[in-house]
Amino acid sequence: MDSFIADGILGLGYTSENSKTSSILDVLKDQGLIQSKSFSLYLNYEMAGTQEFGGELIFGGYNDSYLGNHSKFHYVRVEDDKFWATSIDYILVDGISVGNLSHYKAVFDSGTNTITLPEANFDRFFENMEELGYDCEVDGDMIECNCGAGIEFFPVLNLALDKESFGLPPEYYVVDVGDDKCIPMI
Repeated sequence: MDSFIADGILGLGYTSENSKTSSILDVLKDQGLIQSKSFSLYLNYEMAGTQEFGGELIFGGYNDSYLGNHSKFHYVRVEDDKFWATSIDYILVDGISVGNLSHYKAVFDSGTNTITLPEANFDRFFENMEELGYDCEVDGDMIECNCGAGIEFFPVLNLALDKESFGLPPEYYVVDVGDDKCIPMI
């Protein structure tokens, strides 16, 4: 985190029925600066042609130039009056479920880089990795794996949010920490 540079913090909470203040989206919409009360985050592992992390926060929609040739943008319904949350139907590890998640919500938090699961589903994720032959062990609330072959050999996670399935390649959820060790950010 020593190399992390920030200009500030911007809360993206939205106005709920009990709120006494307006959200940034309400203010931008009321001032006619955006067409819709929506935002999108473009998260990039590397900025084009550099070794730097990057991304963009877009108010009022999204920038389709960030989509790949065979990609499409998906809106998901907000199903909570306190958080940016939607329904989570399942998470699959190489086709194997981490357990029933239907009574939980997926909360989108731009301030974190991990996927947090209930304990039973976390345990099932670890068991799935073992069943698939990955050399992993639980260290507290973290899973550490041998990644001598490289993180690209880890499975794609499939998440279904608001009835839409999304594939998450390993380079977006596994971090190489050196010495042939890596950590799935689960």
